[in-house]
Amino acid sequence: MAKLAPTHRLVITDFKAGCTATAYLAQVLLWALVAGSGRTLALGVPTFKSRSSVSGIGSSRIFGEAMEGGPLMRMFRRRPTGTDANKIEMHAAKHFRGSPITAIGTVVALVFSAFSLWETSLKRADLSVHVPGVVTYTRDTTASVEVQPTGGFEVLAVPTTIANRGARDAAIVALQLDVTNPQTSLSARFEATYIAEPSYFNPDHRADRQRTPFSALVIAGRSAWRGTVIFYPVSYSNGKALTPTVDVRTFFQAMDKKYATERADVGAVSFRALRQKFPDLPEFAELDAYEARVLNPNGKVEVTLRLVSPPPGGWLDRVLDAPVQPITLTLQAPAFDPRNVAAGELVRVRSVAPGT
Repeated sequence: MAKLAPTHRLVITDFKAGCTATAYLAQVLLWALVAGSGRTLALGVPTFKSRSSVSGIGSSRIFGEAMEGGPLMRMFRRRPTGTDANKIEMHAAKHFRGSPITAIGTVVALVFSAFSLWETSLKRADLSVHVPGVVTYTRDTTASVEVQPTGGFEVLAVPTTIANRGARDAAIVALQLDVTNPQTSLSARFEATYIAEPSYFNPDHRADRQRTPFSALVIAGRSAWRGTVIFYPVSYSNGKALTPTVDVRTFFQAMDKKYATERADVGAVSFRALRQKFPDLPEFAELDAYEARVLNPNGKVEVTLRLVSPPPGGWLDRVLDAPVQPITLTLQAPAFDPRNVAAGELVRVRSVAPGT
């Protein structure tokens, strides 16, 4: 019977046709274990006899005894009861130190697992805003005179794309648009009020322009939201541009009574004619504040778009939270007629380079 060769070369004795299937499977399994350990071992395999013979049982026993003393079987052998724990620890440490490739592979697998967990679950929401170079401007005169300012609300319809490159969801509760006219120094704060439907851009101002109220947006991880946001003004820097039309009419009535004599003396039938005769009347400065608009014909405005998100709730959100950077645009308006715009005309306002 062949034994383990000290040179660890694989030596297989004659395999007779009369050996049992169990012995053949044992030989293949033993070769697979040795090959999987990364070592090159030579094993001497005895000749097996038929299962029907009595000596076959003895051969199986002899095979087990032959392999028991080999290095492979010593690795799987159970230690006797009462073995010193220090010896077992030294034995385990020896085998661990003897497998640096396994340790390195484990560390690499952990690194890749941590990176995958970060990218798919823990990475904070990373929002970015994209706006094209054309924005729609109009004025809304559909509200009652008790609500709308004189000449109607200024309206900006901005096609917006919000992308989330992070793994966590992101909530947006509001969109703010800060608009400044560098020529008149008038500034206004606009807020997202509606989402435009395709029919909103019907060139016929008499057609029904559909829109839906703006609500908070939730941008899922690795996704984007697209839509045209309609912004309405909520405040002006002069504090009077949003004065309701009914209050402006009351102001005109009071001014008409106050300057009735002056109008009769110069034959002014309108306040425009009265202003030409008396340009320094203090009421005209207040009247200009009522009629002031941030975007005028051939005018230019500087626009800053900001996203408003709720404050972070948990400690992890506070650690990973980062504000979304606003985007800025410089818009140039064409020579439009304010009366047509108040009637519902849509004006295309284009983005230009700053300082042009």
